[in-house]
Amino acid sequence: ARSLGFDLLHPDRRLADVLTGVEAVIDVTQGPSLDAQEATDFFETVATNLGKAAAAAGVRRSVVLSIVGTDLSPDYGYYVAKLAHENATRAHAPGPVVIRATQFHEFADQMLGWNRDGDVTRIIDVPLQPVSTDEITKLLVEAATGQVDHDVNLAGPVKVLPLAADLPFAEYRFTPRQLRERIAGLGWKRVAGFQTRNPIH
Repeated sequence: ARSLGFDLLHPDRRLADVLTGVEAVIDVTQGPSLDAQEATDFFETVATNLGKAAAAAGVRRSVVLSIVGTDLSPDYGYYVAKLAHENATRAHAPGPVVIRATQFHEFADQMLGWNRDGDVTRIIDVPLQPVSTDEITKLLVEAATGQVDHDVNLAGPVKVLPLAADLPFAEYRFTPRQLRERIAGLGWKRVAGFQTRNPIH
């Protein structure tokens, strides 16, 4: 933290001295910008400087908090930046573990503030799987202490939709498990899938 005399945007040899004797580093850095390039430059620099200092100090484990889906959203700049954060941590930090989480429960309150216009707040209608900050904190500590030694995706409850029985073409509707079993039974090795955007017409 800058209040303690360290700005991770600039290499500082004193940081390795401070980290000497430390078993684990937890990186929950928040980017200052949503701009893809600015955020990427920030995260790569911070992760590189922190990782190199941790390695020089003999730190055994490095844990970085990221976002579920960063590797699946190349069109969203901030997610691209968080993926760069992960990669820089893996490249420079000792014993890296990546913890990806969905939005925190507090996100709902933040949305109310961000989207307020006078007495009106407009919220987009999107599905969320929020998680408790207590659960995220617990998982970060478990990774830092070695109880968890692999990357983890943490998300809130999954809402499973029931299969509708009255839809057309019922004989061609399968659950993922049923479809895998059918493909295996046919002995197919390669399958090409195509999904139309709109109903067949």
